[in-house]
Amino acid sequence: MKTKRFLSLAAIFAIALAFFACSSGSPSGQQGQSGEPSSDSSGGSQMVFCKLNSGTCSQKSFSTCMELVNAGEAQIVTNCTTESQSSSSNTNPTQSSSSSSVSISGYCDYGPLVTQLSGEVTGGCYPIGTVADKANCELPANNGRIVSSCPVTSGTFTDSRDSKPYKWVKIGTQTWMAQNLNYLTTGSTCYDCAIYGRLYDWATARTVCPSDWRLPTDAEWTTLVNHVDGGSLEGAIKLKAKGGLWNNNNGTDNYGFSALPGGFGDAGIDGADRIGLEGYWWTATEYNTSSAYYRSISQFGYSEEIGRNYRNKNEYLFSVRCIKN
Repeated sequence: MKTKRFLSLAAIFAIALAFFACSSGSPSGQQGQSGEPSSDSSGGSQMVFCKLNSGTCSQKSFSTCMELVNAGEAQIVTNCTTESQSSSSNTNPTQSSSSSSVSISGYCDYGPLVTQLSGEVTGGCYPIGTVADKANCELPANNGRIVSSCPVTSGTFTDSRDSKPYKWVKIGTQTWMAQNLNYLTTGSTCYDCAIYGRLYDWATARTVCPSDWRLPTDAEWTTLVNHVDGGSLEGAIKLKAKGGLWNNNNGTDNYGFSALPGGFGDAGIDGADRIGLEGYWWTATEYNTSSAYYRSISQFGYSEEIGRNYRNKNEYLFSVRCIKN
């Protein structure tokens, strides 16, 4: 997938106006009976006016046009008609111009920003500046809501114990660390600590998370798994990190969770096995007095889904991914 580029504020306004233009009907200005935004035939993707550098202009899906924009081959415009054509087809240009130029402050939140497996980007939070922007946000089909500020869905924090920084990400209703924990303490080992974090025995894992964070329960892992497509192969791919760490069988990291193949350790033995091939994470939930549940992801096709099983709490060392209190 191509690398996304940040848009300027002016470009974001143009995208919002383009959405409204599409939602008002056909390019000729005639509104459909439903009053809902224009959609393509593949299942309801938001349509925008996409002008190629060659001068050709037509309606395309938002994700398709953004691919061209990111490649420097097109731009999103408010309409494909010329200024004179647009004015002549508008029965009340003064009223239209007035309504679209009224200044409004705020943002439209379309939900979490997610990159689908197809490459389409959905959701996100964008500034609104006109009545047109506000009307587009409030269309039921767009699932937007007016907010005074955009929610913060990712960031970094510093572990006060050793001053190590960690990324975090909000996925659904949960806030997760976006890296494996790398806090040096007894009951832990590692192979490449800076990349994969450390591996911990279960007793240590229960209490090793930084202040305001904790080891997630089996139920909390289930919530995450269900949110990203269940325990399916696609769900695992969406959580796996990009960048070559999965032995060239990488994921798409749709949610920024960046699951890593840190392998596992054996009690009393330094280092780790299955580095680059498999990832294992403890949960805080016991199976019985001697075992606890864990979650896993493998690079192999037959077991690449998000696994759930239990192992002896004292014999194995797994990665830790903390969840916010």
